[in-house]
Amino acid sequence: MSAGTLALELLIITAVRSGEVRHALWSEVDDDLTIWTIPAERMKMGVEHIVPLSRQAADVLRRARQLSIDDNPYIFPGPISGAALTDMALLELVRGMDVPVTVHGFRSSFRDWVADETDTADEVAEACLAHSIGNKTKAAYLRTDFFRKRRALMQLWADHCLPPARIVALPAQPVATIQQTPVSAVVNCWEREGGFGGLKPPGSQGMAVRPVCLDGRGARVVGKLGGGIA
Repeated sequence: MSAGTLALELLIITAVRSGEVRHALWSEVDDDLTIWTIPAERMKMGVEHIVPLSRQAADVLRRARQLSIDDNPYIFPGPISGAALTDMALLELVRGMDVPVTVHGFRSSFRDWVADETDTADEVAEACLAHSIGNKTKAAYLRTDFFRKRRALMQLWADHCLPPARIVALPAQPVATIQQTPVSAVVNCWEREGGFGGLKPPGSQGMAVRPVCLDGRGARVVGKLGGGIA
């Protein structure tokens, strides 16, 4: 875990520009880690940008706090100078991964994902990227920043990039059962005689005794008088 890796992670799941995340200040984030307000002077369009923070983004910030330097206003300070990370810090990090991507390209990845995988209106997607919306006339009448819809969309994007941990159910353990003795396994049982179907032992001469047998394992099997093997 380093300031550079955390900055890149936050950049990807918030779809912000490199300079906006590298110069991010703790004072720009609310106490609950749910909103990040980037001032106009650090935005390309010169307009304040309010970024809804997903659960994954909040987790990045909590980890960044473990690396914070006393009285340093930057969320991702440089490891030596303590100043804001340089542009090369993220660029070299991506180059070291040996994958054909660029830092700024993740914003394009977000935009393609929104178009391909969601039904989000273009205005909402462009607002997430802090782009100007439509022509000047449309922008003059469109006063909303789609914050509620942007919050839901950015959480979906974060879940796509960093899926939440899933609880895997363990297979149920087999329940021990009492093995019943099949009738065919019973030996030395009394023969059924005619009449009402009672059970009498051979040679018992009609004695009223309890019919007890042994099964193939030598266990006692008690029959019901007047009814067969229990």
